[in-house]
Amino acid sequence: MTLTLKTPVGLNVLLCAKGEERGAQLEKVLLDAGYGLAVRLDDPAKVIEMIQTTEPDLLVFAHPKPAEPEFKVISDIRATLPRPILMFSEDGTTATMRAAVAAGVNSYVLVGVNANRVHSAIDLAFAHYSEAQELRGELAKATTALAERKMIERAKGIIMKTKALDEEEAYAFMRSTAMNRDMRLAALAKTVIEAHELVN
Repeated sequence: MTLTLKTPVGLNVLLCAKGEERGAQLEKVLLDAGYGLAVRLDDPAKVIEMIQTTEPDLLVFAHPKPAEPEFKVISDIRATLPRPILMFSEDGTTATMRAAVAAGVNSYVLVGVNANRVHSAIDLAFAHYSEAQELRGELAKATTALAERKMIERAKGIIMKTKALDEEEAYAFMRSTAMNRDMRLAALAKTVIEAHELVN
């Protein structure tokens, strides 16, 4: 494995390139374009470890024909250490490009690397990454809101049964209790459910 550590300047880039010549060429292009290189390596299996060590702002992969090992690493990165990801490749097949995007690549560029293309590709990677993060955030909020609504409905049912209240009265009771305890309604519902499960 070739490993070159450098002092980051400006944007902190981790470069994982297959082959010494390809890695050296892309490293030169990145540096000439004004980007700082935190680390260069050629083993995808080491990428997650180096992300934790160098905390890069951007990940750049360069591989003539990326396949499952690269895509598995990229998928793991997206799940645990999300960063904008740019991939340079010689493989223009639809299947490979779809696999790359599905794994988490934000910008996929067919070879022909120069400073202008690097700038454009990095801008695109950041734009796609930001959009994807925003969508994931909105999905997470929607999922949480749905789970909380279900929890509140379940807690309301418990209170209706244990206090012999109708639906409106049970909900009013929950709201007033939550306000008095300075709690969110969902947090109160969770407490009600846990207490009910404990004694039943």
